[in-house]
Amino acid sequence: FRLINTLDAFGLCAMGGKGYENDIFIIFRGSTKLKADWLTNARVGVQISTSGWAVHIGFNQAFKSMLPQIKEFLSGSSANATIHCIGHSLGGAVASIAANWIANNKPQPVKLYTFGAPKPGLMLFANSLTRKVGKENIFRTYHATDPVPMVPLFPFMQPPLPGFGHYVPSSESILSVDAHDMKKY
Repeated sequence: FRLINTLDAFGLCAMGGKGYENDIFIIFRGSTKLKADWLTNARVGVQISTSGWAVHIGFNQAFKSMLPQIKEFLSGSSANATIHCIGHSLGGAVASIAANWIANNKPQPVKLYTFGAPKPGLMLFANSLTRKVGKENIFRTYHATDPVPMVPLFPFMQPPLPGFGHYVPSSESILSVDAHDMKKY
């Protein structure tokens, strides 16, 4: 495996082990107490992604900072490997941008798994991601008491389109920061 953006271990690239030999995993962590994570989340604005679509500027900058390492890792991968992009919270938004880039630049099939991810881009980005990766390969998991999947507000959208993803019942009674914890997923 290989850590990406190793100053803060934001992500991990790994080849699949026994039973998953033809799988590649690119995993992004969620926000921590690091000031940089919260600055990334707060950079609400629009920027054109490396795939040509309007996305959240902070999430896009985080992805672009890791792109050289992702390219290097994928350069030696098998053409018939499935690439799994996975992330929670901030990591889910970055995983969405990564999945779109991979689907546009690599021949391998891509699957996307997000947990409590904020909205990564505008409608055309969400449409492109859905079309390129396939609605059946996007697994967006959320629950009603987690406020993070609700932000940023319109015009940002969640992939897949159309669709709501996989709803998980919550033990929280109202919107709660505690509901966002990965343990709740």
